[in-house]
Amino acid sequence: MAPGLLTAGLLAIAASAAAQAQAQGRPGSEPAPDPVFDHTITLEASIGYGSTDTRVRLDASDGTPGTVLDAEGDLGLDSGEMTGWVGVILRPRPRHRIRAGLNYLASDRRARQALEEDIRVGDEIYVAGEEVESHLRLRTWSVAYAYSFLRMPRAEAAFSLGVTSIGAYAKAGVPARAVSETEERSVPAPQVGVEVAARVWRDWYAEARYQYVKVNASGSSGRLSQLDAGVVFQFDRNISVGLGYSSFDVDVESNDPGDSGTFRYKTQGPRLFLRAGF
Repeated sequence: MAPGLLTAGLLAIAASAAAQAQAQGRPGSEPAPDPVFDHTITLEASIGYGSTDTRVRLDASDGTPGTVLDAEGDLGLDSGEMTGWVGVILRPRPRHRIRAGLNYLASDRRARQALEEDIRVGDEIYVAGEEVESHLRLRTWSVAYAYSFLRMPRAEAAFSLGVTSIGAYAKAGVPARAVSETEERSVPAPQVGVEVAARVWRDWYAEARYQYVKVNASGSSGRLSQLDAGVVFQFDRNISVGLGYSSFDVDVESNDPGDSGTFRYKTQGPRLFLRAGF
């Protein structure tokens, strides 16, 4: 999905660039400045719905491998959830942007379901038929700097470098036996990315942003990718609304003695967003 969307975005940029180059070659045809690419500050709020896929394995303290759990299937967590994001984009100079955001509607799911087979979670073994209570909460924030290596009156493309932090809390237990396992941690990760945006027709714009990182260090490895793409309609110089698609995918494995396991979380789906630029 990501390569196709990025290719489409880059093709839109190329088409826009060609059209602008032809227009600029004619006397008196210099396009007027576009507010979308000239705002000093832009505020954004979005809400969406994402389908989720979560896989977790928590090993015992002595290294005995835990069961790889399908959190939605084995534990009964909802396979879809509402998502929300607020952010700000600062443009101190035409080619330089700083983007910061926080998911105000964090992923927070709870479930209680009887097991269909025996499982191991950390140092505990839960047997088939027992009712397991589970709780999984994720919250993320990010900060990134972007430099527009290509900038035209109605289109731009940029490279970005930033940090995304993921805070995760997971708990599973059997209330009838008063036993549970809890894991909580926050992990910041650097990301590199590419962004493209273009005015495609009158007040309509297309945009795509992709960020990625892969890390291997100190017995742990991880991969994080994030895609946002959409179309935007500009009501006036300051207000715009958009419809897009977002995907967030994180995959982490730890082999540290006494703290080993895996975590995979992916959510993807549509989102609606509102922006105000000044």
